[in-house]
Amino acid sequence: MKVFVSVGMGGVSTTLSNNEIDENGSAYIGAAAEMTREAIAACEGAMIGGATEIYVRDAHGSAKNIDPYAMPRYVKLIRGWSGDPRHMIDGIDSSFDACMFVGYHSGSFGRGNPLSQTIIEDVFYIKLNGSYASEFTLFSYLAAYYGVPTVFLSGDKMLCDEALKLGHPALVTVPVNEVLGGATTIIHPQDVCEAIKAGAEKAIKESVKNAVAALPDKYTVEICFKDHIKAKKASFYPEVSQIDSCTLLYQPPDMTDAMRFLLYALIL
Repeated sequence: MKVFVSVGMGGVSTTLSNNEIDENGSAYIGAAAEMTREAIAACEGAMIGGATEIYVRDAHGSAKNIDPYAMPRYVKLIRGWSGDPRHMIDGIDSSFDACMFVGYHSGSFGRGNPLSQTIIEDVFYIKLNGSYASEFTLFSYLAAYYGVPTVFLSGDKMLCDEALKLGHPALVTVPVNEVLGGATTIIHPQDVCEAIKAGAEKAIKESVKNAVAALPDKYTVEICFKDHIKAKKASFYPEVSQIDSCTLLYQPPDMTDAMRFLLYALIL
């Protein structure tokens, strides 16, 4: 079984502040180490569950956070950004049997994480078909576009609760912390890694190729920027409507085009 694992940093158990997720921050080294440990736990669980091939995508910041020397030798680690619209799951294709998400967090306009955002901090919110979208929403649906079922998620409790409503038939979730305002309640990181390992094992054992979320027939993507200048720049994407000074509306034909627009609007 071929498994793809996308790993973020904002939703690992100990992460609380920008000082931890910024590679120039004084607390970054500890957060990167925890990101690595939780990624390893997911890989170990997946292997016990029946994975035969595992690819890990470092999906935070520079995409050079996970310690390559700490990873199991059976893991293929994807580092850096190619510019592909698949972005946080860049490297996935229809050859994979399952997709897992580790260290993910609530999206912009959500209160589930002190670091709640969607892809970049400059966005007030992103909506997909009228509902607020997290990074997990977007990239798990993109995995479904390639026919790959999303089977595992670890992150803050609110994201895990919301993810179970998205229609992924085989999804196993492991909440690693619970947030109230700017405070986070966590369990011991070692217990978190054990829970991730057990959850990943369960997810891979129970996953089946046809357990793919049903995708909508039509798409509407809405982006509200915090800065009207960024909205103006992104409004030049073909067939995009600017509905107010900070908000853009786009109707892509499918999820790949939706992500192509988002990459253009948010990153380029």
